[in-house]
Amino acid sequence: MHRIKIARKYPPGAGEERINRILLGDFLHLVLYYYSGDLEEAFERAREKMGFVPEGAWEDMERIERLFDDPFFKEIMELPSMREVEVELKDGLGKIDRLSFKEDKVLVVDYKTGEEEKEHVDQVKRYMEGIGEIFPTREVEGVLVYLEKGILRRVTWE
Repeated sequence: MHRIKIARKYPPGAGEERINRILLGDFLHLVLYYYSGDLEEAFERAREKMGFVPEGAWEDMERIERLFDDPFFKEIMELPSMREVEVELKDGLGKIDRLSFKEDKVLVVDYKTGEEEKEHVDQVKRYMEGIGEIFPTREVEGVLVYLEKGILRRVTWE
């Protein structure tokens, strides 16, 4: 039996390739959502949730595994955290992929697939602003993680 729940609306005219990329992004987000110290277990839980493994996921999982070689990324993923956090922003609601908490600091983490874009940085800065209002006594840092590229970018106010 195959299980698939498609609750997302795809962009008008999105072809098969675009839909596959969206499904891959959703899958990789799920893997990191389920991560709690064991990447293989998180992969399996994501596969069970989606009912299949999207094309390209195995290759991207190798990049994600390499991200864990970065001490900062590993720390982010092992800190106490909240996942898929909705936050009220000045321009509407936003959904933060992960908030990690370290002493007097909050890390706003956003996962991306595809190419790096300035709008990604702007989005994380909006999230940082909203989180700064919720946690006014804590320092807020932003982090963009490009899953398919295996790239980690810190986002600052400058």
